[in-house]
Amino acid sequence: MSALAKVLVQSGFLVTGSDRKKSSLTEDLEKLGITIQEGDFSSDIEESDVVIISSAISVKHPEYDWALEKKKIILKRSQLLKEIEQQYQSISVVGSHGKTTTSSLLSWIMNQGEEKTSFIVGGIVKGLETQSFICNSKYLVFEADESDGSFTLYHPSVLVLTNLDNDHMDFYRNLDGLIESFQKYLDGLASETTIIYNKSDKNLNRLNFSKFFNVLTFGLEKTNDLHLVDYSNSSQVMNIKMGFNKEELELSTFLYGKYNIENIMAAFLVCHYLKLPVDLIKEGIKSFIGAGRRIEKLYQDKNVTIIDDYAHHPTEIKATLKGIRESFEGKYIKVYFQPHRYTRTKECWQDYLNSFYDCDEIHLLEIYSAGENEIEGINSTKLSQEINQREKKEKAFFCKDISSHVIFESERGLVLVFMGAGSISAQIRGIVSEQRNS
Repeated sequence: MSALAKVLVQSGFLVTGSDRKKSSLTEDLEKLGITIQEGDFSSDIEESDVVIISSAISVKHPEYDWALEKKKIILKRSQLLKEIEQQYQSISVVGSHGKTTTSSLLSWIMNQGEEKTSFIVGGIVKGLETQSFICNSKYLVFEADESDGSFTLYHPSVLVLTNLDNDHMDFYRNLDGLIESFQKYLDGLASETTIIYNKSDKNLNRLNFSKFFNVLTFGLEKTNDLHLVDYSNSSQVMNIKMGFNKEELELSTFLYGKYNIENIMAAFLVCHYLKLPVDLIKEGIKSFIGAGRRIEKLYQDKNVTIIDDYAHHPTEIKATLKGIRESFEGKYIKVYFQPHRYTRTKECWQDYLNSFYDCDEIHLLEIYSAGENEIEGINSTKLSQEINQREKKEKAFFCKDISSHVIFESERGLVLVFMGAGSISAQIRGIVSEQRNS
């Protein structure tokens, strides 16, 4: 939503808004002249012609209810994005995991040359320090949301598919429902659409791409157009060898973890398809320092590193911690995780029990409800107990408040990882900011 608000301001519209609680994102919007009121209702809404709502807003929300009563034009976030997307040759990045990193990296690379590229993504592109940028460009890179099925609204020139996983089952019912929705979407796209997908993902391989004239694949196996040959991790850089067009490509990146190699491959294939010079692509990958809240270092000295990460699904957590373990070999890793939504926690309960193998301690905060009602028997105390039973050792603990757990000095190598899609990011950022200002 904040990315689209920036786009509207850039386009000359008067924009106001509200959020339940102000944050660094709302502060950035206020710097652009956007009035943001804290709470569920903004008095400025009465002057509006159009009301734009996020997918998290229900019909019971007071602003939604007011807009209906006053017969205002109401657009969902995805509908506004569709209006913008139609003005460009668009590149859509969609999938259960890796969307933000892939689309951010792609946006970064495509803005390294003389010609600039518009983009609207789900996180801050580090180095560009924004999640959206609109200009008179040929292409628009954007991140499509699969959580509510709205990705089906778009008709991009290039469609990038990262992976499919059992997330948002409150909407799709089950994994088959998710795959069926994607297949139906593919069936409605023009055959001229260029498809770039992760052939190493078993669920994407259930889709039928035969109607498309141009299909490019990436993945870990040699059968892909772009495939992994080898890689090595350190705390500073990851070195990668990839096979492409019967040649080996060597590149380096500040991103961590094997899972990020697939995100890099996706961005590389898009840029190569668009005929960007290989040297520019490689340099873009090398200079990219990441997307906000994707293994983002908030603090680092000789013995302590503090990381903020958006991972909240078991697959993301497992892959992220594996990457951190590989990159911080020999360090003691403590994770503070805030589960997101009662429905997701219930749906993924068994998978969560196996997600924290690559950390030394896991501290579970209260579940962030995101407006959902509590579900009996679904809580962090019980989850921590069952993690201990599964791992046969005492490594998981319930954590009421992170403030007393954050330390900035240690005699041993310590990595503190704060994970989740709720309020945990604002909490740790506030603590680190206080430390820096003290």
